[in-house]
Amino acid sequence: MSFGDIIGQEELCERLGTTIGQTVAQSFLFTAPAGMGKHLFADELARSLVCSNPTKSGGCGKCDNCVYFKAGTHPDVRRYETDKGKKSISVATIREDLIPDTAMASQIADRKVYIINIGNIELKYQNLLLKVLEEPPRGVVFILLCTDASLVLPTIMSRVVEFKMRPYTEEEIFKILSKHNEADLPEDKLRFFSSFSAGIPGKGLTLMGDEDFISEREEVFELLLKIPKRDYAGLMYEDFEFFSSRQDRISDILLLMMWFLGDLSSLLASMDTKGIRNTDKVDRMRAFLSENKGITLKNMYNASEAVTAFNRDVKARVNFEAACCTMLLKMKKEFT
Repeated sequence: MSFGDIIGQEELCERLGTTIGQTVAQSFLFTAPAGMGKHLFADELARSLVCSNPTKSGGCGKCDNCVYFKAGTHPDVRRYETDKGKKSISVATIREDLIPDTAMASQIADRKVYIINIGNIELKYQNLLLKVLEEPPRGVVFILLCTDASLVLPTIMSRVVEFKMRPYTEEEIFKILSKHNEADLPEDKLRFFSSFSAGIPGKGLTLMGDEDFISEREEVFELLLKIPKRDYAGLMYEDFEFFSSRQDRISDILLLMMWFLGDLSSLLASMDTKGIRNTDKVDRMRAFLSENKGITLKNMYNASEAVTAFNRDVKARVNFEAACCTMLLKMKKEFT
């Protein structure tokens, strides 16, 4: 793979292409939320830095360095993600492994490249890297990764060239998901996952294979459609239990609800499906509106406000049961 094969992030790819021919011994930092592809870009930059014949598109893919890199056996590319069985990189690893290794000459490439998830190093220990980042040995390049620049010491930020990744467009994510669509999902489902990913392709790729999420989406949809005919006992016990047992995924579930309510509102205002996110549910939603002709756009707005209020209460750590039941009761009122 080269920078030209990567979908999206054109400006970043152009910057990286220009960087390849200029780097001697510097430090770089990729910042982006999890799932944005930081490791993909870090890998391609590392491959191009050890490549014997790099171009602005990245490594040549043919030289011995590229072959070793692809096989994961290049001796001059070192990775520090976390310590084995831990969630962080220890002081011992930094002092006894990483820093001493930088003093050793490269074996087969002109450079040694260190890919370090600096977000997994506690702030108080990042100072250990200051000297080697400020005065790296000849031919040493550091590629640092983190989800947010606030996780990195300002003194280190002043010593690196930062590459910020922008959110992907829905169309870019759709292309990425299509490229990895091993389950041969239909286009409407890929479009849905692309939208739901909120600019993060890694989230879409995860959701594609997440049977729990796919099942929950169906359950959320059915739950909403049943509200008008639901008795209060079913609402307060069975429906509440659905939310209570999924508190760790509540953000995604509430977003699903908002999208379904938004699509119902769109269909209520116009039978045109342009802008509908849940395109595979259009027929069912139209049938629901036909069966419940008393529901107005004002009702839909109030139902959406109830979901928004519940989401706000969850974040404010208001009693979950009270907040959830309040939402369900308000939605029952609007739907009947």
